[in-house]
Amino acid sequence: MFAHHCRWIPGFSDKIRPLLDNKHVPLSEAAVKAIEAIKSDISKASLTAAVEDNIPFRVETDASKHAIAATLSQACRPVAFYSRTLNKSELYHSSIEKEAYAIVESHEILEALPYRQKL
Repeated sequence: MFAHHCRWIPGFSDKIRPLLDNKHVPLSEAAVKAIEAIKSDISKASLTAAVEDNIPFRVETDASKHAIAATLSQACRPVAFYSRTLNKSELYHSSIEKEAYAIVESHEILEALPYRQKL
């Protein structure tokens, strides 16, 4: 998801380099700092994106082993974010079930935002 928003992050290539150089888990301190810096930049990019009534929204979702997430975008610019950690029973769901759950839950959450058009 980082790469999708890279055009609004100044110096993205330099900022992500520690992640690309990191080949081991746990992540190095430099890699963790790079993640935090990029997350901060993406959040700032969403704050500067004004919502336009005539441009359609796009919801992108993702699910991992432990969490689900979504980004609400307009003209490829992030407008809102949603994520949460899966509970104990949800951790046992299959990948496709987690992906489907991310779609359904993020739609319910993001549709409640005060925008005038449907997602």
